[in-house]
Amino acid sequence: MPSNRAIDRLSPDKRRQLDNLIASWQMENMPLTAPEIDVLARYVNGEITADERRRLLDELS
Repeated sequence: MPSNRAIDRLSPDKRRQLDNLIASWQMENMPLTAPEIDVLARYVNGEITADERRRLLDELS
């Protein structure tokens, strides 16, 4: 059964992309919650568009 968490579905290369994205957000002093990280993982994995990512992150804030 596939994981429900987007982060668990990332390939190693996509995981590195996500880690870099998280690090850049944290350098801007924007701590991320688990749901926000899941949205970013879905974006990195190509499951959602940039517009969907922005909308979902706005809904979470």
